[in-house]
Amino acid sequence: HTDTSLTKTKIGAESDEYEKADLNNLMGFNGAQTSLAIPLYYLYTTISQDVYHVSNSDSTPNGNNNIFCGQLGWPCLTIDYSIIRAGDSILKQIGIVDGYKLNEQIEINQGGKEVQILNQLTDSGAVTDIKSILNIEEDGKISIIVGTLSFNKIIFIINQNATNVYIITGTTTSSGISIDNCLMKMINNIQGYSISTGLVELIGGILLINSIEIKDIIISDSPIVLINENARSVSIDNSQFDNIIRTTSDLTTKNGGTIEATIGGSSGQLTIQNTNFTLCISQQSQQAGGISLIVLNQRTVSISKTSFIQCESDQGSGINAQILSGGTLIIDGASSFVCCKARLDQGASLYSTISGTNSKLILEYELLFEGFIKDQDGIKQTQFGQGRGAYIELSNDGIIEINEILFNDCKGINGGGIKINCQSVLKQSFNGTQFTSCVADQNGGGLYCIINLGEIELNQVIMIGCSALNGGGICTQINNIGKLTIKEQSLFQECISELGKGGAIQIQQNGGTLNIEETTLKKCSALNGGAIYASILTMQEFLIDNGVYFEECEAFSTNELQGRGGAIYINLEQDAPYEFKIGIGTYLNLNKASKFGRDVFVYCKNIDDLEPDFRFLFDIFDDSCNKNNAIYGTEFMQIYSIHPEKLIDIDLLKFVEPYLNVSIYLSENSYLVADSIKLDKYQCSKCSTSPQPILQKHYSRTINAQSMFNQLKLNKLAFDEHLHSLDKTYILI
Repeated sequence: HTDTSLTKTKIGAESDEYEKADLNNLMGFNGAQTSLAIPLYYLYTTISQDVYHVSNSDSTPNGNNNIFCGQLGWPCLTIDYSIIRAGDSILKQIGIVDGYKLNEQIEINQGGKEVQILNQLTDSGAVTDIKSILNIEEDGKISIIVGTLSFNKIIFIINQNATNVYIITGTTTSSGISIDNCLMKMINNIQGYSISTGLVELIGGILLINSIEIKDIIISDSPIVLINENARSVSIDNSQFDNIIRTTSDLTTKNGGTIEATIGGSSGQLTIQNTNFTLCISQQSQQAGGISLIVLNQRTVSISKTSFIQCESDQGSGINAQILSGGTLIIDGASSFVCCKARLDQGASLYSTISGTNSKLILEYELLFEGFIKDQDGIKQTQFGQGRGAYIELSNDGIIEINEILFNDCKGINGGGIKINCQSVLKQSFNGTQFTSCVADQNGGGLYCIINLGEIELNQVIMIGCSALNGGGICTQINNIGKLTIKEQSLFQECISELGKGGAIQIQQNGGTLNIEETTLKKCSALNGGAIYASILTMQEFLIDNGVYFEECEAFSTNELQGRGGAIYINLEQDAPYEFKIGIGTYLNLNKASKFGRDVFVYCKNIDDLEPDFRFLFDIFDDSCNKNNAIYGTEFMQIYSIHPEKLIDIDLLKFVEPYLNVSIYLSENSYLVADSIKLDKYQCSKCSTSPQPILQKHYSRTINAQSMFNQLKLNKLAFDEHLHSLDKTYILI
């Protein structure tokens, strides 16, 4: 015996190194088991690093299950026997000899213990970073029932003859799976080669995936990772999914392209971060390319610092998410969708339906939708095509919050940046979102929104260089009690509808409310309605006011029916109400129309009923206002006999009296008084909130209120819309 020997025991005439170099020097039988000669060296040698190796019987070294197996040079044959050899250790380490074939099912039941499957040691027994190949063939599969199963530095090579749906399965809530620093690929990449076996299915328990690379996979029937509703915590970090193609039949019940997850259990949650999905493609209908999600029952999924590049599917080429019954999906932290394509009109790089009270989709903070791949110099690589933005469908009190995200060069059929179908009664908010050079083949280059219920509110939204057939920036359908609000320094610049209506915004209003304020529309153009084209059937309100600027917008023409409404075109269809208002806080500057209505054009049933002075509340008669071709209109049905024929392309200023002041309203509050010629715009109903009395004088000629402020003799005093006769004359001081 010697303390310095490898075996701690002298087992032969020569040194231990000599015996290890040629194991045949000393061999023996274990009792009556004379069928297997065992090298005596391993009889006395401690298992290196407590890692029990496995190898196939036809490999070198060949594996054999015996009570002394486990060393790299004398491995066991099967994983389950190696677990037995590891004894009662809390951590049981199984080393995969490179090229090991797993062709049978293994069940692991190790309550309170961990089985770790890792790469082989070096010949000297040292730990190495070189991964070991684990071939998955025929019935090969590992299931964890109780305990923890972990994989480290393993290359999973999948054979076409593998029959199980998944390599790894966590079957109960007491199971845990960890996969770290691994790789998965097919055994062959020849044309037509595919597999039907995914990596991992989590029925219950915990799953941690870190630094895994899965690439060059053509798979049918199953996503690579499948997470069921009763799963607990799932984390995917710092991983790569590259060139994954799903060829699944339309009959399959699985919808995920690369990952499919239902998060809804009592402790369910999913976090994906620092991960890339590149060329994740589903060839079949209604599937996601990258990730398919169902989030429900107040559970949360968080995706951050994750990219989806050149993914493709019918709907949700990057992500397809259903958010139900209080679930929340958050996508933020410098994530991106780059050149992701969808084959259907409603398809997009992100496709999401949100339904149910407190169900919420949150997109925020540096999230990027990019239509083109760009090289390191920022040059667009147009040969790869142009990707889509997002499709959002809201119902039953679902909510979306969009904060400070970017859409660049996205292209769609309707809604190049985002298409939204809003059936939720709640307010949906866009804050600080920017659309640049987004394109739609039909409607809404930046945003296409159908609003049947609730409100979509756009705050500090910027659209630059967006284009579409109609509604270069936005195309919206407002129905029933829906509402669209645009405000807080929003900007539409150089948006264009080359062949249609509404360079910046096209509005189809059949009920509901449109409210635009604190917004600039600049250098936008279309055939009709250079900035805004509105088609109104019915409405609750149509108001443009409070700091809205139309600058250098243009309606151009290719025929006689075009070139009208350089800034605004309003089409009041059959029996539509006329109560739209372009308020006093609207400013029109340097707009153009190749035909009529440099600033505004109105198409209505009858101009006599239009009452332009109640529609256009800005100061038409200000000396700075160019009245030439400013506000024009056409009627499509002559009703009264005031004029004998239909009025076509008529100057609406002719219908506005220059002495409009039947009553002059003055207030000691500056916000109710303006230095304006057209004083009757201040109605008594607006004065009811004033803490000071409102003074009213009947007056029949044009007057400037401010210049005559101290000279008016007043014989009536108004409080809160109610006039009271006075027995003496008051002079305002």
